[in-house]
Amino acid sequence: MTQNGDACFWHITGEDPETWTVVVDAARDPAWERFDMSTTSFLYGVLSGSVAVEALPADFPSGNPAFREIAQ
Repeated sequence: MTQNGDACFWHITGEDPETWTVVVDAARDPAWERFDMSTTSFLYGVLSGSVAVEALPADFPSGNPAFREIAQ
């Protein structure tokens, strides 16, 4: 989930997680973006800049991406 309310999900098709793809729901757009790749490939691609997600700002990620735990 982004600060703008955009969300990334797995599109689960079957029992093998290696076949699941990633879909992104832009908070301000009814269209969903689909990425036919593993979650790891998606995250690496987004953070390295080799995968563009229309829902994310053009300057994403910042020069210092960081991960933090979100309590539920």
